[in-house]
This record gives sequence, structure tokens and C-alpha cells, in this order.
Amino acid sequence: MKGRILVVMVLIFSFWLQLHADEKITFRYIDSTSYKLYVEQKWDSLSIIGKLAHKNGIDYYYLRMRLGTADFQREKYIAARTNFKKALVFDNHSISAKSYLYFSQLYSGNKTMAYRYSLNFTAKQKERFGVKIRTVENIGILGGYSFSDNYNKNGSIDLLTDDASLGKQLLMGNMVIGSFGFSLNFSPTVSLNGSINYENVEKRNRFQYILEKWDKQKVITGPNGSYRNDFRLKQEEAESTFDSFINQIEFYLNAKVQLDEGWSFNLFTNILYLNLTQYVNLEEFEYQIKAVDTSFVNYVAGINLQKDFGFFILDFTTTFSKLYSSNQFQAGISATYYPFGSHVFYGRTGATYFSQVGFDNIAEDRILFNQMLGFKLSKKTWLEGEFYSGNLNNVNIKQAAIVYNLPDKINYTLGLNLHIFVNQHLSVHLMYDYYSKSGYYNNNAGDDDELNEYITVYQTHNITGGLKWVF
Repeated sequence: MKGRILVVMVLIFSFWLQLHADEKITFRYIDSTSYKLYVEQKWDSLSIIGKLAHKNGIDYYYLRMRLGTADFQREKYIAARTNFKKALVFDNHSISAKSYLYFSQLYSGNKTMAYRYSLNFTAKQKERFGVKIRTVENIGILGGYSFSDNYNKNGSIDLLTDDASLGKQLLMGNMVIGSFGFSLNFSPTVSLNGSINYENVEKRNRFQYILEKWDKQKVITGPNGSYRNDFRLKQEEAESTFDSFINQIEFYLNAKVQLDEGWSFNLFTNILYLNLTQYVNLEEFEYQIKAVDTSFVNYVAGINLQKDFGFFILDFTTTFSKLYSSNQFQAGISATYYPFGSHVFYGRTGATYFSQVGFDNIAEDRILFNQMLGFKLSKKTWLEGEFYSGNLNNVNIKQAAIVYNLPDKINYTLGLNLHIFVNQHLSVHLMYDYYSKSGYYNNNAGDDDELNEYITVYQTHNITGGLKWVF
């Protein structure tokens, strides 16, 4: 209660001073008041005085150290970094400012920036601050299941319309997901993230077709019961359905180089090995279906350039990929922001240009949009919500850690991520993702040389969970 009264008193007094004369906000007033609040550990009130000082052009080493300490004590590590950097501008030999800045970078979640900054320390300072860069930073496992209503919703659609003689449909079903990830440090400036991912996707191929056969009929021709056999052409509708799987293994690597002044760049790639069964129609009139097993390798490669400005991070990402029989190019920009200088609330907004050229040399361009918002629910729990819009087919996100390379169109996706940090080593991650998807089927109605394509709509629900261990 006393702290709240003091905050109100400081606000009223500061407002009164500005109404009467700015010149009354003097260095002496700011220095004595900020020092008193610092000694009494009135961090909120100290922050208010700091804003008043900056508005009146008052700035110096001890003020920045006090304000940085206030932010650090309130776990506003991102805001604290800014103040300690300013303090070092006034005194670049300050051991206190250097140590506080290192730990502010470390606790704000950007370990690579902290490790890079540790290059400024002497051996004794590293020992004093407990600077230790581990070769193996962390390991993690993740697993989950994707539920689809595609079979139930679209598995009994009549594929034949009008005078069509053949209809084909590919249905994507449920999916099993598994992943093992790791993070390594080769030096204070170079780190490597990687993962091995596995997906097993149910797949159903449907064929409906018209069979023609001669129907034998006995025709009576005379009064004595004589007869002859008459053969008439008869058409029957038939269907063949084949269930199989798509097995996919991904090898993902992302190397990061941390530079000075918040600059960094990443080089990354995702190599995808796919094994699947294709079903093809061999005989045009008899419609004999044959299964053909095939395996092939696809890839995504790209670069990300990032600049950390403190309260927001700006990054640019470009990727090139070859998925199935198409070539893709992506160029995106995004901004991650921390309006309160902490992880109490944060967000990321981004836009991506996507271009694809298929095996038939038909070009396709798209503009994609994504938005993420994160909230601190408790001392050790954060909740994030994500949204991606646009056709995500053959698109990669999160520096190619996720590749949407299944055949069907993804109209948009919504996700919720719950992060629970049990202790300094163990964290638990639970994710739910909803996908609105469009499948298709086709037939040769009207013209045997041209296929008519029809769109179907369905949904999938991904539920995944994982554990991460930080060494």
C-alpha cells in the first residue's frame, strides 16, 4: 500500500512540475529522487522518474544503471538491456554494466547474444560472472497425432458425373508425428540447431469407372421353343479403393552466426526423404489399377538476416525449394515485438511472397500473412496463439523447420502453444493446430482428353506435445 501511495505522489508531483515550469525538473532533483527510490527499491516509481528525466533531456551513467536495475528486478530484461547499453556509452569500462547486460541478454532468451557479448570479458570476469558456454545446449523430443475428417466427409462422394467413364480421388487421412531436436554451440558466435522428424500419413486412392460387358440373353424364336442367344452391351459402375501411407523423414539443420550490435544471420536447410505408393490406371478400357512404390528426395534451403533493436526484432527470410515436381521461391519479412520490454506480452507479424513453377511450367504467385501473440499466464507458463492465412501448399515456415508439402491445399491454420518451464532445465510444450484444407477429385466428363476437377473441403486437428532439456 505504501508503494502505491508513493507512485501516485510521484506522478502528481511530476505532473505539477511540468505544468508550472520545465526548468524545475533539474539534474539535482532527478539524481536525488532516483537515488532515493533506488536505495528503497521502489522500482515502479524509479521507472516513472526515469521517463520524466528523459523527457527533459537528462541522461547520465548512474541514472541508466538505476533504471536498468529497476527493469532487471521486475524481470523486464529486454528493457534492461537498453538501459545498460546506454550506461556503457557513458562508461564503457563499467564492470557492473557489463555483467548486468550479459545477464539481461541471457534471461531475455537470446543466449547467442549473451555468448557473443561474453567475448568482451576477461578470463577473470568470465569466471566471476559464471560464463559457461556448453557444447550441447539442449535436446528435445516431440510427438503427436493429426486427426482428419476427410475419409468420413468425402470418402463416399460419387466421382462420376454426366457421361464420365473414369473418376479419380486422392484422400489424405490421419498422421503420426515424431521429432528429436538438439542445439549445439561451436563457439560464442556460432551455434547449430537441428532435428530429425518423421511423419506417417494415411492415404486413400479411389477410382470409379464404367465397365462395359456383353450380357447374354436367350431369345425365343419359334412356337416349338426354339431360341437363339442374343448378346447386348451392358454398362456397370465399379469402384476400386486402395489404402496406403506416405512415409517422410526430414533432416533439418540451421546454423546461426551472431554478430555485433544485434545483427545475426542463419543458413538453414531441410532435406526431405519420401516413400509412398502410387496407383495408376494401366488399361484405358479395362481399368486395371497397379500399385507402384516410389521414393525421392526434396529439399528446402534458405537464409535469414536478423537485427535486434531491443524492443523489436526485424528479420528477412529467403528460401528456395524443390517439392515434388515443382520449384518454389519465398521472400518474407517479419517483426517480433515486446511493447512492455518483457515477455509478459509479445507478438510477431509477418508477410511472405511465394512463387511456384510446376512441371508444366505454369507459374503461381501468392501473398501469405501470419500473426502470433504471446502472453505470460503465470511465473512459469506462457500461452501463444498463431494464425497463418493463404494457400500454404508447398510453403515452409519458421526458417523451413516446418514444410507443408502434402498435396492438398491449406486455406488457413490456427494454433495454440502452451509452454511450461518446470525448472531451469526441463520445459513442457503442448500444441494444438487446426487446419482448414481443400482436397480434390477429377473425372473425364465431357471429353476423354480433358479432366474436370472438383474441390472438397475438410479439417484436421493436430495435437502434439514435447519435452526439452536444457543443460
